[in-house]
Amino acid sequence: MKSFDLTFSGTVLPKRDPKRVKRDFAQLFGIEDRALIEEIFSGETIILRHNLDRKTAADFFRKISELGGKATLVTSIKHRAAHGDTTMKLEQENGCTPRIIRHPAPEDANQTNFGLTNNQNTLNRQQALASRTKEKSLLVSAKLQKRKEQFNRIAEQELAKIEQLSQEIRISLHRELAEIKSIEEKATRTVTAELARMDEQKTLCRQRANQQVARLEALEEKARAGEVAAMDNLKENLEETRLVAEEDIRRLQQLLQDTRRQAELDMAELEQQLSDVKLKTQQEITALEDQRNQTLCTLEQNIRDLGRQQEVTKKKFESNTADLKQRQLATRQQKEEELRGLQASELDIKRKRKQGIAEVERANTQLTEQAPEALQQLHALALEVEPCQKEG
Repeated sequence: MKSFDLTFSGTVLPKRDPKRVKRDFAQLFGIEDRALIEEIFSGETIILRHNLDRKTAADFFRKISELGGKATLVTSIKHRAAHGDTTMKLEQENGCTPRIIRHPAPEDANQTNFGLTNNQNTLNRQQALASRTKEKSLLVSAKLQKRKEQFNRIAEQELAKIEQLSQEIRISLHRELAEIKSIEEKATRTVTAELARMDEQKTLCRQRANQQVARLEALEEKARAGEVAAMDNLKENLEETRLVAEEDIRRLQQLLQDTRRQAELDMAELEQQLSDVKLKTQQEITALEDQRNQTLCTLEQNIRDLGRQQEVTKKKFESNTADLKQRQLATRQQKEEELRGLQASELDIKRKRKQGIAEVERANTQLTEQAPEALQQLHALALEVEPCQKEG
């Protein structure tokens, strides 16, 4: 069975720190003498280990290559010196400090070495091939590490984008909620003001009706000495006017109640819409967070899908925002139409009231004009009856 010698000439692989290589080399072989380390790395070929089996030799070769040194494996022979050179070996016996021992070359070294020239050349070629393979593997490892770092950077950028999009959605949600709250407060103020105005108008109408009744009662008192039929007519007109006023007041009260109920229904609908928007947006935020966690677990598989998912989420949010704005606009238009209807009803009531007052005034004027004529007729009748009474 072949045995091998592990030799080292102080060569450090490219892109490696010589100081760190020397430190790791000393740790591997248990060398504490710095002068001995410098001698090993002086450039002379030194046999680090002698008569090693294939597995042990390969293990030492791998360790030295990993720490950054360039070692060589050669077939072991009894005498290593050739051409009058001296063989240098690193030896350590019975736990003593390692040291380098120089062995002089024997006279028949040429003959022994000549028989191993071919094997040495083959081994050197294999070592060169192994060295190139090692360098290629290091290059491939560096490329893989660089690509890994690139993927990590891309992942961090994508996660930052997702976090930024989530933050923008939260900000937009708060803005939309503030706008809805402002619209709700404005609608509440408008409805409250409208109800107050209607109450004021109702009170004013009642006062005017009372004044009209009082005025008609005064007219009734003045004309009571006159024509009884005219008084009855005035009473009928007064009762009719009172009934019309009471009917108008009842209609206004009913309209106020309907307006209050409609306002309460609209407020409840707005609150329900606000709750739905909050729930829907919260679900979208939760979905985004789940998507971020899933992206962390399956980074390389989903990295190309993140852009499309962000676009879909953005369009969905814009669609929800547009839908909410349309609902707000529809609600506002409905309120405006109701207010216009109330205003039209108010104008109609005022017009009818004016017509009733005008009719009452015309009737009063007619009674006032007819009263002197009736008195004259009575006076003439009295003059005609008086001679007859004298004759009788």
